[in-house]
Amino acid sequence: MNDNMKTTRGLLDGQERVLSAVIQWLDYNNYSDETIRDLVDQILNQSKATKYLAGKELDAAENFEG
Repeated sequence: MNDNMKTTRGLLDGQERVLSAVIQWLDYNNYSDETIRDLVDQILNQSKATKYLAGKELDAAENFEG
């Protein structure tokens, strides 16, 4: 596998870290019952499910010989 998608992979990893930090901050500051917390949680959970598929797409793009 080559390194063509390193930036994209880094972006996805960074976004996941930020979403996790936001969830922790909201919980720590007693905003667990707020709508924004639910929205961030939905995106974070959804991103975990789609991260695998995105990784497969990135792998395919990196390995494409055309």
